[in-house]
Amino acid sequence: MQQIKLKDRWQFLTGRKSLYDLHPELRDRQPLARFYSDTQGNGGMGGNLENDIDYYKSNVWVRTAISRIADNIAPLKIDVTDREGTPIKRHPITELLEHVNDIESSGDLWRMWTINMLVDGESGLEIQPGYRGLYTRKSKHFNVRIPKGGRRYLLIKSYVIDDGNGPKYEIPPEYFIHFKFYDPEEPFRGISPMSAIRTGIQIDEYARAWSRMSFKNGQIPSMTIISPEGLTPTERREIQDDYMAQTQGLENAHKPVVMEAGVTDIKPNNYKPVDTAWLEQRQMSREEICSIYGVPAEVAGFGKATYENFENAMIMFWTITLLPLVHSRDQQLTEFFQRVKQITPDQKIVTDMSGVSELQENKTEQIDNAVKLINTGTPANNAFKLVGLDLEIPGGDVGYIQMSMIPMGSERPTQPAPVIPPEEPQEPEPQEPPKQYKKELRGPEFGSPLHIEQMQRKELRIQPFMAEMQRMLRREFQRQQNDVGRWLRGQRQLGKGAHAKLMVDEMFDLTGEQERFKITFMKLLRELFAEVGANELGFLDIEVAFDMNRPEVTEELDIILAWFAEKTNDTTYNNLVDLFTEAELRGDTIPQMMESLSAYWEGRKSEASTERIARTTMTAANNAGDESAWRQSGVVEGATWATAIDGRERDEHRFAHGQYRALGERFEVGGELLDYPGDPSGSPGNIINCRCNRLPVITRSEL
Repeated sequence: MQQIKLKDRWQFLTGRKSLYDLHPELRDRQPLARFYSDTQGNGGMGGNLENDIDYYKSNVWVRTAISRIADNIAPLKIDVTDREGTPIKRHPITELLEHVNDIESSGDLWRMWTINMLVDGESGLEIQPGYRGLYTRKSKHFNVRIPKGGRRYLLIKSYVIDDGNGPKYEIPPEYFIHFKFYDPEEPFRGISPMSAIRTGIQIDEYARAWSRMSFKNGQIPSMTIISPEGLTPTERREIQDDYMAQTQGLENAHKPVVMEAGVTDIKPNNYKPVDTAWLEQRQMSREEICSIYGVPAEVAGFGKATYENFENAMIMFWTITLLPLVHSRDQQLTEFFQRVKQITPDQKIVTDMSGVSELQENKTEQIDNAVKLINTGTPANNAFKLVGLDLEIPGGDVGYIQMSMIPMGSERPTQPAPVIPPEEPQEPEPQEPPKQYKKELRGPEFGSPLHIEQMQRKELRIQPFMAEMQRMLRREFQRQQNDVGRWLRGQRQLGKGAHAKLMVDEMFDLTGEQERFKITFMKLLRELFAEVGANELGFLDIEVAFDMNRPEVTEELDIILAWFAEKTNDTTYNNLVDLFTEAELRGDTIPQMMESLSAYWEGRKSEASTERIARTTMTAANNAGDESAWRQSGVVEGATWATAIDGRERDEHRFAHGQYRALGERFEVGGELLDYPGDPSGSPGNIINCRCNRLPVITRSEL
């Protein structure tokens, strides 16, 4: 650097001359970073980054990590719950947290809140007087006023809002919620997570700048042209142009170079591969950034994104990162609104996690263990308790043992036993059914002990799967509710006369939902099929493993799965069209539509609704699995219709009791031909909530 004259230095120190006035050769240079002697900035890269929000704007991994967290937290619904944890409908604070103000949706507000917390380490929520609205406030837009002596006991007098959009104003603590990450040096303000990784971010930006300039300048020079004599600028340019003309292009590849005009030597430049070290630096920086924010590599987008890895990463992401942040927010909201007496001491503010699939308990293993215990003779209700399932079914206090487990030569149990066709068909004692019902009684008499035992056996094996299916249905309906609500909240206004069906088509992807249901419920139905098939072969004392991979088994399973997914989502779609059609006719506002949607989804997730869907699907799968097992056994010639015994059976199904059909033949029930109870080809009135079964009839040659 040139020596600075004393006069010029004095003018520089007094502000009369700039650094570029003293060193004009620096004007064309682009700095990688600028550092300050005071607190003006943290050190920026090229663009002179002066605060953490600039890092969020410019650094890809900071933006990715924070966005992943904000996108998952923003849509979650927040409820006020009672002491049992049940959401309180239409509570004023629930309404406030759901409809935060007239401009923003709740998702927008909580997304901004999350970004402020992760960038600045703190965020404020200003509440309008009367608790009529919520607005976010960035850390630089509010200050904390501390009364005299208040620092010792963390007392706050008020919050001063100064956002530059008008005069400053003060807010009392009962109308301002200050969220912050604890700063040990300044407990009244928050500490940014980014403070621990600023150096890593800077290194990442240095590496980006280095690679950008390296590529811009053509990486490193490959050759050095040596001339012992000095060259004029014109001669230097002519030699460079001559060399480039002889070496560039495909036609000049590997041709010898002939240089004149004083050139004595050309030497290749052999450099160590340190110029690629920036790649490793960037990898270290992104891992450091994602680590401080708790975002796994697979979630950030640079890990091994296999399905299993991603699923495990999402579970870890929710467990170690999102849940603590959400729970901290819930606790502070609860304590604040209890303090200002807007909720009672036994009420809490809780984020609804029912739609988060990564947090739902997987009961498949528990069900498998319960089935194993049941198959060894443990009463079902006892088996459920042993594996931790909160489930109890009628008749579940009696244990059953598979015939294949009884020692050779021992006396066979009198119950339950296969139904053996009598020599002569027996006429039923009850009054004759209508002419359209063809009835041949080959099964146990309706209501007899054998009938009850057989129906309990059939019911017992599907109960755990029904309970799991109901739970999964509630979870999927909650997800759909969240998606529809998120779409509706994102609408600033709905044009008058908008067609309800067009709205529903936009907010509810019918085809996509049907495919998602198939994928989601495939594993459960396969497990049920496998359990039913194995159970039935064991009951028949057939030492053959049930084959789930036979084409007729997979085909039947696909039919039931597709029928269930289509019918369930068709019902939801049509209900939404009706709901929004009525809302249009009434001229409802968006909040009123949200209220109607909430009431609808509560009914959709109810015990009665989910039980009806699960019962109908499980009845079909139970009977289809039976037939698959009977065909694989080689000893079953046909089956008899066995009607449920609970006083709620349909008359048509009651008349069908005992009706016999050979395998492959269809039953006449309610004026329709059905392959089995719950047959998807039947009309809704004939199969919905059906609890009937079929009982096997053994071939005479096997008697």
